[in-house]
Amino acid sequence: MSSEAPALRGDVLGVLVTRDDNPRLARVLASLAAQELRPARLIIVVPGGATDNVRELVSAHAEELPVEIRACDEHAPNFATAISGSLDGDEPWIWFLHDDAAPEPECLDAQLRLGESSAKIAAVGTKQVGWDNSRDLLEVGILATRTARRVPEIEDDELDQGQFDKRQDVLGVGTVAMLLRRAAYEEVGGLDPALGPFGDGLELSRRLWVGGWRVAVEPLATVAHARETLGEDARSSFGRRRGAQLYNALLAAPRFLAPLLFVFYLLFALPRSLARLVTKETALARGELYAAWFLLAHTRTVIRGRSHVRSIRKVSDSVLHSLESTPRDVRRARREARRARVEAVAMATLPDPLALREQAVWRRTTRVCVLVSFLFALAASLIGQLPLLSDGVLTGGALLPDTWGPGELISAARTPWLPAGDGYAVPVDTFWILLTPLVWLTSSLGAAATGLLFVAMPAAALAAFWAAGVLTHSPQIRLLAALGWAFAPPLLSALSYGQVAAATWHMLLPIAFAASVAARRARSASALGLASLSFGIMATAAPITLPLCIGVTVWGMLGSRGARKRWLWLPIPALTALLPALIAAARGSEGWRLFFSLPGAPIDVQPTLLGMLTLSPTARINVSSFANGTWHVLLSVCAAAVFLLVSILALFRRRNAGRIRLGWVMVAGGIAWAAICRIVPVGVVTDGIVTSEVEAWTGIGLSAAAFGLWVILVNGGDGLRTDLSTRSFGAHQLVALAALILVAAAPLAAMASWAGPALQGKNTVLGPAARSIPAVASSEQQSENRSRVLVLTPHDDGLHAALWRGAGTELHEAAMGAGLEDLARLHAAARGDSDDAANDALIAAIADIGSGAEVADELGEHAIAVVLVPPESNTVSEKNRRQIVSQLNTVPGLEYVTESDVGTFWRVRSAAGPTGRGADVAAAATSRLRVLDDEEAMEVPVGVLSGSARITAGNGPRMLVLAERADAGWHAYLDGEELPVVESSWQQAWQLPASGGSVSVIYEPYLGQVMAGAQLAALLIAIVVAVPLRRRKRVRE
Repeated sequence: MSSEAPALRGDVLGVLVTRDDNPRLARVLASLAAQELRPARLIIVVPGGATDNVRELVSAHAEELPVEIRACDEHAPNFATAISGSLDGDEPWIWFLHDDAAPEPECLDAQLRLGESSAKIAAVGTKQVGWDNSRDLLEVGILATRTARRVPEIEDDELDQGQFDKRQDVLGVGTVAMLLRRAAYEEVGGLDPALGPFGDGLELSRRLWVGGWRVAVEPLATVAHARETLGEDARSSFGRRRGAQLYNALLAAPRFLAPLLFVFYLLFALPRSLARLVTKETALARGELYAAWFLLAHTRTVIRGRSHVRSIRKVSDSVLHSLESTPRDVRRARREARRARVEAVAMATLPDPLALREQAVWRRTTRVCVLVSFLFALAASLIGQLPLLSDGVLTGGALLPDTWGPGELISAARTPWLPAGDGYAVPVDTFWILLTPLVWLTSSLGAAATGLLFVAMPAAALAAFWAAGVLTHSPQIRLLAALGWAFAPPLLSALSYGQVAAATWHMLLPIAFAASVAARRARSASALGLASLSFGIMATAAPITLPLCIGVTVWGMLGSRGARKRWLWLPIPALTALLPALIAAARGSEGWRLFFSLPGAPIDVQPTLLGMLTLSPTARINVSSFANGTWHVLLSVCAAAVFLLVSILALFRRRNAGRIRLGWVMVAGGIAWAAICRIVPVGVVTDGIVTSEVEAWTGIGLSAAAFGLWVILVNGGDGLRTDLSTRSFGAHQLVALAALILVAAAPLAAMASWAGPALQGKNTVLGPAARSIPAVASSEQQSENRSRVLVLTPHDDGLHAALWRGAGTELHEAAMGAGLEDLARLHAAARGDSDDAANDALIAAIADIGSGAEVADELGEHAIAVVLVPPESNTVSEKNRRQIVSQLNTVPGLEYVTESDVGTFWRVRSAAGPTGRGADVAAAATSRLRVLDDEEAMEVPVGVLSGSARITAGNGPRMLVLAERADAGWHAYLDGEELPVVESSWQQAWQLPASGGSVSVIYEPYLGQVMAGAQLAALLIAIVVAVPLRRRKRVRE
């Protein structure tokens, strides 16, 4: 040993906890051996007991020190647990050492000198600096509020310039190289085993102050700290740090506030977690939930800790209050840190004045172009639909009126049963349920759907303008792209035929595309969230989106360099949104057709093969149309020809050649899908009494094809001016100018071909929704009985019967699953093996009109309270009408009411049991839910889907009958006990005991709630992730 070796002092015990494979241990041991004042004894605690490497390093770097190597439990969770039982001896001072912290040579000497300067000093902390750069300042004591919120007084990358060297007494110090007076340490109870590696130093420091001791920091004692426990990204340890903060906050809270704070921290963990998700801080979101769980798991420990603090208290609260910071201090420090970051970013990214001027011009031009595209599309939408603006709620084509409000839609989301006719075991289409916020604003689903038709065109323009920004920076190209997409034939046809779902799909397609591209390019969580949300809504509008979304997921995972797993989230909203429809489709024989279906009434309109080339799903164009067609037909053909011609010319461009070819793949795929849709039936329509198949709407495939052309043209125009500027003036410039003029004129031509006939009154598909049932029928439908209306429309060759639960067939009733059920029944009837007992029973009851004495009772089984014969029209002759009216007048139990502008109607007045018991009993025979026994029929109030009511006791066993198709998903309960199911023709029925009580009826109580919960959770997460907020970025050198 050198004669100049540091002297030993026999009053300091060093305790170091380290792993055997710690790569920093060599430097730590060397720094301890180099101390000007060495500890008298150094205990090295190794979790697990594997000490070979530690012994070698001690021999190599700290042979001069008296070292004892001990083992502790391999799974010791923190420093306090690891050193338990290792603090033996009588040294008056204990020096806590971490295996990622190397003290400078003067550290222990400076600490001990300060500690010995006052008998009241119990703990001495150090100045912590960077492991790799000793000028990086990390910590000089702990400044915190009573709730343990630390004051961020030291900014990122702040250099040590002695700015905190005057500091001494502080609220707390960290356990890194903490020097402790043994007497004080033992008096207050040592480290809290619930904490560590975060919050333990602050908690011990507060107890020392409460016990009448002082805690100080010695700025001359410097420690190089690697901060391993923070992790490579500090966000990974946020949960443990937040949990330690809440734990310390409860220990320090006043007695009357502690329980309230405990409840507050637990309740607000979820909102705070959601707020973290909004700012794309997924690690912090998990940390908020972990902190709440940590607090809940250590409830008893907190109670014991508070009790222990009270038992050792020797000073008043004012001592701690004088050392605690205030929330204002925290806000001020954070404000200063944000200001410093902003200034650093501004200085680092400050462009030259010329670039700033160019950026200002570009932003101004972009704002003008987006405003022009929106206003132009809005004006075109209003002009083209001008005759319909004053008609209110519209009907026609795929659009039907609907009086449902938000309450009914929310109930339908929880119950996968369609309340249409005698009921279907299929859900209401999720697409309509997603319109609930709009329904809140417009009061009914029909009004919301009508409103979407009016705003679809300007919304499509804005979506396309935004999406084009992913492919080009030219505001002018984006303007043309917006108008081209807003006036695309698939959207124009969807608006003309009331295809709200198809119009919505068309609007969202550019957003889904652009967001997916942005998510892959920049690995943006917000972009991926927006893509998942868009695909989720699009899937409810057209289920074929689900396999498309899965394909995009594979594309994204294969093309991403990192964070590939996050792409697995992309199809989740689409899958959960379609889950009820997929489950219902899997039960039927025609379920595969779901992927060709759309929400809304089926319409029998298909384009010709030549018409598909114009991208219009309603174009009935053939060769003769060019000679005999009207001006608007020729205009639409010319517009499509221009787009195709310019898209072909784009193939000769070298810039963006790969994207242009990808666009042609989209065109081919879309046309192919549209061609398949022309031959795939997805529903039925009735003409008179003839029911026939209806093929799928081709507009989805044609929208995809139109989007392929959109991608081609945007990429073809991107950088065109730059490329032409490198060539001498000639044919290239002339061709480009002609193509630009044609592309600008083509959307206007397409819009004119659509708006012209509408202004001339030739568009007769859509019109106002007229009153179709009498007021008395509407009253019966809205009553507690939830009765129905039977509409009998006479034709020369028979009767067409329709069972209405509202003012006609409503929009929510035209579900995709119901269309597939009707198609399956049509196919079954063609094979002669129909098994629809409800439909057969209704047909039999109608066939008995004029000859059967029990027709009214049979109608009552279907909850029919009113029978309506429509007035004379183009399809209803007066002769056929008089014949059915005369027959209905002779039916026992049908009470003629009157004749009005909506037709002639009767009330059903009959009961299952003895006759002559009055109108109340007669009404019970037509209620949706009723109790039947041998002597009476009793009505039970029930909702549209599920409901509950109290029933009185009877004289014996009874039967509870629901006028819905029997299905295993229906359940009934009496005072919480499930009732046994009994067979009752086609209806759903249960055995009911003589006792009374509260009876409730519900469909799929568990599956419905689970699916609704999953859909709501997926929707909320998708919205939160899609919100384009960014987390604050740190400024680095």
